[in-house]
Amino acid sequence: MCSLVWRSASKSPQMSMELYSGPRSVQTCALSQSLAAVLSPASELLTCVSQQAMVLCHFLETNRDKYNLTDKNVIELGAGTGLVTIVSSLLGAKVTSTDLPDVMGNLRYNVMRNTKDRCKYIPLVTELTWGQEVEQRFPRATHCFDYILAADVVYAHPYLDELMDTFDYLCQENTQILWAMRFRLDPENSFVDRFRQRFHLEELYDLRTSLSIKLYRAWRKDKTSKDQGEAAA
Repeated sequence: MCSLVWRSASKSPQMSMELYSGPRSVQTCALSQSLAAVLSPASELLTCVSQQAMVLCHFLETNRDKYNLTDKNVIELGAGTGLVTIVSSLLGAKVTSTDLPDVMGNLRYNVMRNTKDRCKYIPLVTELTWGQEVEQRFPRATHCFDYILAADVVYAHPYLDELMDTFDYLCQENTQILWAMRFRLDPENSFVDRFRQRFHLEELYDLRTSLSIKLYRAWRKDKTSKDQGEAAA
């Protein structure tokens, strides 16, 4: 179970996330005021975000010393309702938020509503269909991302090969991938196996007992050393 708990306080409410990683293990952390505002009970985002997005946002929020997004170039794949984009922007990143054309209206609305006049950099929301014109849209000479963020992009859909190719193209020498996924069926497991052929993969969270979710950090296998992944943080 992953839940958001609205706690009363003398001056203002506090939002916290509870991550249940076992029958007797509960991890609770207070979220910052900026993230709590996005996820307040009145927010439309609260009813439609995926648990994978919540797990990734929780990680970004609570690991800012090691994974400092301030002034970093970040791209999110499959942004959906935009929660990860919004949180990354509030944490100081220069974010490019991408998804399919049919969700652009809702994505732009959510991102604009929750980041306007609150972020150092205005997020860029743009269409991206995995495997289609990625090189033309994001030429490597001018687009170098420090982080690729992804939540709930791997499931039994027919575009897993295109997603793999998109990861492969966008991930350059010093790029890190932070990726939260839910394990459902064999396609997810086989994707991870194929992913390991191209990328080093480090497990950051294992919440399979309660949520069937894992959070990974990945970087290209053709890096000169594993430590370069840490140095980019």
